[in-house]
Amino acid sequence: LHATVPVRNFSVGFGMEFERLRMFEIELINGSQTETHAFYEYFMMGKFFAHVEYPIVLGQADGWRLLPYARGGYYIMAMVRSTSLFGENRNGATWMGGLGTVVERDLGDWLSVIAGINGEYKYFRNTSLERPTIRQHFFSGALTFGVRAKLW
Repeated sequence: LHATVPVRNFSVGFGMEFERLRMFEIELINGSQTETHAFYEYFMMGKFFAHVEYPIVLGQADGWRLLPYARGGYYIMAMVRSTSLFGENRNGATWMGGLGTVVERDLGDWLSVIAGINGEYKYFRNTSLERPTIRQHFFSGALTFGVRAKLW
């Protein structure tokens, strides 16, 4: 769910998304040594972010637009089974950022269809009171398809 408003040549706003993640292995880094272990974990993330896009009209009057965008914010985790993945207290530092682009085609005055691609980076660090320090780096990509409604 995204809500944006036009500001000069840009559209700015906020959004939230939910996604499921699966892990199949984990890398443990201790100084200069790295060990890879099989590690199956399944959990969900709720993302909340600021969103900026720059509409580029494709063609003159046919209703096609290219919308490159950037977003940044934070996320929360749910349904995590393993406490060793994020520590006992999952209230550590979380943030995310991403870049992507959407192609939009108008279907009328207030409705359009979209298709897009994006890449995101998500970071987690447990609280400074917990030991050992746990840091997670998630890289992900997605294809999106949907419908946009213009409310004004």
